Amino acid sequence: LEVGTKEVSSGNLEISIPHKPQDEMKTLIDGFNTMIKNLKKHEQELTEMSKKVAWAEMARKVAHEIKNPLTPIQLSAEHLLRVYKDKRKDFDQALQESASYIIKEVENLRKIAQEFLETSKEAALRKEPFDLKVLIQDTVAPYKKMISERIKFKETFEGRDFHMVGDRSKMMIALRNIFINAIEAIQDKGEIRVSVSRKKDRIKVEIKDTGIGIEKELLERIFEPNFSTKDVGTGLGLPIAKKIIEEHGGSIRASSKEKEGTHISIDLPE
Repeated sequence: LEVGTKEVSSGNLEISIPHKPQDEMKTLIDGFNTMIKNLKKHEQELTEMSKKVAWAEMARKVAHEIKNPLTPIQLSAEHLLRVYKDKRKDFDQALQESASYIIKEVENLRKIAQEFLETSKEAALRKEPFDLKVLIQDTVAPYKKMISERIKFKETFEGRDFHMVGDRSKMMIALRNIFINAIEAIQDKGEIRVSVSRKKDRIKVEIKDTGIGIEKELLERIFEPNFSTKDVGTGLGLPIAKKIIEEHGGSIRASSKEKEGTHISIDLPE
């Protein structure tokens, strides 16, 4: 019994203690063996439950990653419909631009599906040199075009060289998540200001919106997985952005004032 107890304490749930037919310890040993069987059963149940939780989390993540490209697709279609209804002369140009954005985002959807098919593990960073300024411009371009009547984007770049080494695709996901949160925070008309500066081997990105802001009590939780200040959404946008930025050796923090807007500050290595 003593040996069996030690084995269980070390995590071995395969142990079973034999006893003799006339053994006075039979009741105790039978109880011990029953306890081991129950522990093993509960361990299996917990394992299955953990798998279900993991799949649920994966499903939420996939849903979120799919949702992001759908936003510019929807904005492009709505913009094209507006131009058509208003019988504007630039319809051909709007058609070409909107179709290009839609094709581009459909390709992003295809890549997302492929990535989740290839592996269930976190993909390693595909490090390569890229221009963060160009990446930011590419990320905001669809929104600047499609919602310019409601939200103005203002970009400021202090300096010339904003090259860094990292995973360009993942950094675009991080930035897109932040911009979508900023857009959704602006209920009517507003502004999103993006400023980028460089100091020695660090790049600083500031993103400020004139949205509804976030309550002080909730602000410290916005980077927690599955937490959202909105009625709809997965609550994964900012946590994913934070994870990607930290994977690049960077940091992200937020400040906010209700009815004034939110300020996201990102610090990245070159």
